[in-house]
Amino acid sequence: MQEVKLNQNVFQPVNPPSFEGGTREDEQVLDLRELFYLMVKNLWLIIALAIFFGAVVGFVSKFAIQPKYESSTIITIISKRETPSSDMLRVSAEMAQRFSIIAKTNKVLDQVVEIVNADEQYDLDLTVKDLKELYTVSTVNNTDFLQLTVKYTDPEIAAYLAETITEVTIEAYEEVYGSSDEVHWLDHAQINEKPVSPNVLLNTAIGFVIGGIVAVGIILFKELFNRKVRSQNDIEQLGILFLGHVPEFTRRQIR
Repeated sequence: MQEVKLNQNVFQPVNPPSFEGGTREDEQVLDLRELFYLMVKNLWLIIALAIFFGAVVGFVSKFAIQPKYESSTIITIISKRETPSSDMLRVSAEMAQRFSIIAKTNKVLDQVVEIVNADEQYDLDLTVKDLKELYTVSTVNNTDFLQLTVKYTDPEIAAYLAETITEVTIEAYEEVYGSSDEVHWLDHAQINEKPVSPNVLLNTAIGFVIGGIVAVGIILFKELFNRKVRSQNDIEQLGILFLGHVPEFTRRQIR
């Protein structure tokens, strides 16, 4: 059998780590360095999970979520009352606020639901609750212009609902303020064939990021609960004196 010669320096004691001076800062730098090496070592897992999550979210967004289309009308309200120029902005804001409130009242909602459900062309069966969640009313750039926007799964129906809701709201508004204010159409609803949601590209990017975060979490979790001693540094960080190590030999080296 071949004689095995061991290095005499193997069992030389190593001085225990000192905690004086800047050692704690050095340990922090070392930990960050080890964390970086840990991420590089498991880079394949991070990339794999990021691609997996991105592909799943992109697939669901593209084929499982029904797209929605948007259509809008724009109106303006002109006051017939004599108002000082300094108060024009305040009056316009008040009129826009009144119109927005009227557009969400049960009187308007009930009438719109009755009209659209009776239209045999579209064969709709909407409830007041359904309709209320389909549209929003907002001012355009803080002016007296009001935009009523409808989102629906069919572009033609979205335009039809936007027109109908606006018409009914104007009628209801003029019943109350017809003698003092005039409502004028600026834009009628147009059929928009391009969906506004879901954003497949954005959702895929978000899924990609989430996958990467999940992978990093898994790596850190495994490392946190790994109690194995794998190096001299692991022993020294525990404050235990490291005396030496016995090298591992293969069968071929022993023969």
